Amino acid sequence: SVWDIDVARAAFEASGLKPIHIRPLLGWLLRHPEVQSWEDVGARWESEALLRNVPLAARKLLCARFAVSSSRVEAREDSADGATTKLAVALSDGLRVETVLMRHGGRTTACVSSQVGCAMGCTFCATGTMGIVGDLTAGEIVEQLLHGRRLGLSAFSEPSRSLPAGEPLNNYRAVTSAVRLLTDASLFGLRASSVTVSTVGVCLAKCRRSFAADLPGVSLALSLHAPTQHKR
Repeated sequence: SVWDIDVARAAFEASGLKPIHIRPLLGWLLRHPEVQSWEDVGARWESEALLRNVPLAARKLLCARFAVSSSRVEAREDSADGATTKLAVALSDGLRVETVLMRHGGRTTACVSSQVGCAMGCTFCATGTMGIVGDLTAGEIVEQLLHGRRLGLSAFSEPSRSLPAGEPLNNYRAVTSAVRLLTDASLFGLRASSVTVSTVGVCLAKCRRSFAADLPGVSLALSLHAPTQHKR
């Protein structure tokens, strides 16, 4: 999707187009969550100043190669107290991931998947029993929060975590690209300190150094699981 900003930027450059138009366009899409396809933009390409500045060749490239949203919400389940919502998100290839939104103390924590399945095989985790099926793109990670916004469940002003499915450090490039979008002040505007990437400890010594350099201010949480708090 167009939220795979690194891929979109490369496509623009390969076509001789300036990628400077991509970020303002993403900002416009954020302000218009009702727009879920280029057809929804319609006459606004010409009626709104920001969109008029996007060259015709760039519009054609976007419409031909990048969807506004490559996934959709297939099912929604709310807890009895209404504080937690689980979304089943269908990807363009027919696979599915889950997104969990938890509202507490005036805040919303969004837990997003980074992979379909997981290679780590943790026996306490249902996803771990699936094995790894595939990595999500940066766009598919970001779109999970967009679906929450369209449903009025998240305003992107509160903590976000990379959960519940997958090992984020095994999909490092897509996760870092997605987090950079989420913490971009001109787009989602999340504070880096409000974003946590949760890992079971994959290549921790090596990744921790590159993680700190690539995503300054973002927290890296080491997930430790045991039957009792004492054993943990």
